[in-house]
Amino acid sequence: MSVFAAPFCCLPILAEVIPDLQPVEDLLPPTFWERHGEVVLLACLLVGLLLMLALRWRRRARSSPPRSPASVARETLWRLEGAPDNSYLAGLVLQALRQYLGASLVARPGTGRTADEIIIQLQSEKSIGPELKGEIVGLLEHCQQRHFYSGRLTLEAGLAMRALIVVEKLEAFKLSTTSPSAPPP
Repeated sequence: MSVFAAPFCCLPILAEVIPDLQPVEDLLPPTFWERHGEVVLLACLLVGLLLMLALRWRRRARSSPPRSPASVARETLWRLEGAPDNSYLAGLVLQALRQYLGASLVARPGTGRTADEIIIQLQSEKSIGPELKGEIVGLLEHCQQRHFYSGRLTLEAGLAMRALIVVEKLEAFKLSTTSPSAPPP
């Protein structure tokens, strides 16, 4: 018999002598995370998902109702009223008039919206009276001259208000030509 075999042959005797180990106290109760960890994690994920969906819904693109060219021109020109009359203001008034006239009056497929092209189309327009046509053309040419001319020009106060009056006159003319009960201008 070898020296190493002796301890192994005594194992059954020692197993009977040593009692099974018992904990000194009762087992510790499970912690909060052991009891509720999965539920808390699932609730946090659910709240995060709902928050993300709410933010995405809140930031979604909303379609606004289409605005008429006249209302856009009125808003722009009212904002410009009271601004100092200079070439920058003349450019902004010219831009507002070009957008309004190009969208509401002389917009035809394939036509440009430069002031010169609008003037050419206005002069060939038969439905507009010569007085209103002359006022619109005069205002467009004046704004163009004020905007692009770098020399000294006489300052004319109320350029934005003058453009607003032209827009109102043109809208009244369009309204009178579309409603059959209205008297001619």
